[in-house]
Amino acid sequence: MNTNSKFILIPLLLIFICPVKDLLASKKKGFLYSDIVLEIEASANKSITFATHDQRPYVLDGTRKPDLAGYLRNAVGMAYPTSTNSQLPLAEVMSQVFSNSFEAKGFKTHVVNTAHTESSLDVKEKCKTSGSDVWVILTLKEWQSDGYGGNADIKYNIIMQVFDKEGNLLEEKTAYAERENMGYSRKKAWDFLKEESRRFFKRKMEEMFNNEEIMAAIQ
Repeated sequence: MNTNSKFILIPLLLIFICPVKDLLASKKKGFLYSDIVLEIEASANKSITFATHDQRPYVLDGTRKPDLAGYLRNAVGMAYPTSTNSQLPLAEVMSQVFSNSFEAKGFKTHVVNTAHTESSLDVKEKCKTSGSDVWVILTLKEWQSDGYGGNADIKYNIIMQVFDKEGNLLEEKTAYAERENMGYSRKKAWDFLKEESRRFFKRKMEEMFNNEEIMAAIQ
């Protein structure tokens, strides 16, 4: 290798190595959802159980772990699977956010943690044993943040169901997007993706819980 080639190669290596170092540091921190408190438009002296059931296809087949929250990508688009900040299953983190948010409104809350290997009937039976007045089961068919070239995107397919204490379905709502753009930023793109994911999660869950039919079923 001649001297001129070395002068060209070294800056190119720095271009790729430095961003990857930053990416890996961001990946290690993960996606932080656990400290979010939803703005719930209700208050009641009522007991409520929350369960989030992860049924994402790549979790079901073992390709990805239940703690997957999304992907961070390097300059050439290579994806780095990234977990929740706590490395707890995403479903467990979501349920705790719901519980904390409703507890702040005077509800008596209970969380039922589920496994992706359990059936929907298994989840309902676990909720029933809680003895709560109502249960909310959120099924994750899809939920992952992704971004490349400064774009922050999210894919989701979720089903929210409200049941009475006997297991009768009171209300059901779905939300779906094959890919929804949350914003664009070239500056600290990985941190931007994670922050926009937090905002989107808060906004989408508030939208679903505060839906007139859903809230009427809960109260």
